[in-house]
Amino acid sequence: MRVQLEIDSPADSFATSAGRDKIEIALSPTDFDSQRVSYYSDRNVATFLKTPAETGSLVMQTVVTDVIAELKPSSTNVQAKLEASLIVNGRNEDAFMHTVILDGDNPTGNVSPARKIFDLGKPLDFSWVASDRSGISRAEFLLATSKTRAFPDDVEATVELDHSSNRIRQKYQLPTDQLMITPGTQREFWLRARFSDGVGHQFESQELVTIRSPRATSTNGDGQAESRQEVKGTLTVLVQMASGATPVRPKAIIKDRDDLIPVPMGDGVFAFPNLPAGEYEIEASGIAGGQQKTGSKKVVLKTLGDYGKKVVVNIQ
Repeated sequence: MRVQLEIDSPADSFATSAGRDKIEIALSPTDFDSQRVSYYSDRNVATFLKTPAETGSLVMQTVVTDVIAELKPSSTNVQAKLEASLIVNGRNEDAFMHTVILDGDNPTGNVSPARKIFDLGKPLDFSWVASDRSGISRAEFLLATSKTRAFPDDVEATVELDHSSNRIRQKYQLPTDQLMITPGTQREFWLRARFSDGVGHQFESQELVTIRSPRATSTNGDGQAESRQEVKGTLTVLVQMASGATPVRPKAIIKDRDDLIPVPMGDGVFAFPNLPAGEYEIEASGIAGGQQKTGSKKVVLKTLGDYGKKVVVNIQ
């Protein structure tokens, strides 16, 4: 840690550390740095002749340079008080105290997408939290196909902060309309974040999300979009043991689709109404014999006839 002091006194009144003039610097509390150490700073004074342009005559000029004191504290993760004393001719002429934060660690943080699957063209909602002893000064976000590639200089979104708080939690959105995804398909992206603290340390966090693109809409000869009825229906799921018995407190969900809420019908039967055509994985659970049992099954829905079949998921 560097400490630079400006001494408001005549240039030639402050001698070097060889004499009785010195700058004494200490950090407290004592349990942070148990030994009080004096750090001396020489004041270099140089006098030379100079010809000012405005007068053209020779004058004497004195140049003063204060040497920067280097401190090597015993800990780099603490809030402490820095006390500096100016001692001239053996007398304490002035002193000041300042609170300093010694931050030797990187910040910490994470991003949490609102869900796992998002639609192309709609905002990607997420929340983020970051903390650091010296405060958070910047948060940067982007969607990338690589998890490990170096963070680019030009990111999609930057949040500048005054790092007045050492812990920040916010909600944010990233646009998805510029992503290149083939219509009717979906693609995985990394939601990446980089957090910077008040002294320049950085930390990265990432979460995997899926962006899906709707099917392309064909046009007629007049350039108008042709109407196409989207295939939807109600998917019925039965959760049971391999023996056919209904477990206690049965549950059924569609993996990574928190927006699709099942309707319990009783006896381990669940309905997913208005479910668009596509590929899904049903995850089921229940209690049998006092233990939690789980199971899963993948289904493909293409036509209305696919919805008429009850999907049976055995748990074990």
